[in-house]
Amino acid sequence: MGLQTNQVRQLKQLQEERAQLRKVVAELSLDKAILQDGASKNVWSTPDSARRDVVDYVASHYELTMRRACRLVKRPRSVQYYCGVKDPCPELRARMRYRYRRVQCCSRREGWQLGKSQAYRLYCEEQLQLR
Repeated sequence: MGLQTNQVRQLKQLQEERAQLRKVVAELSLDKAILQDGASKNVWSTPDSARRDVVDYVASHYELTMRRACRLVKRPRSVQYYCGVKDPCPELRARMRYRYRRVQCCSRREGWQLGKSQAYRLYCEEQLQLR
């Protein structure tokens, strides 16, 4: 006596479920190994500024995607990819002592490329109240 069609269908379904569970177990065991490796090296107590290096190390050493490495280290991906922006004109900030429209005119005469909204933003950031 052979297997009936519904028994064959159930057998295939069980095999697929078993394969999925094996994959999940493999991922979880890898995550556990990574976390234990990090705990032995005292990685998780590093300051937030050094976590970028930790994520890079985990992603390269264990060949993980950046998304998964960030999730393991509990670091948002937006913070991982963030690049700080330098102040474009610190010299101009130091010399701002007029209202923003005059700052814009003077800066254009001196060769700065500064729009009205940029001048107003710098004016507000410096908390100038000159009228």
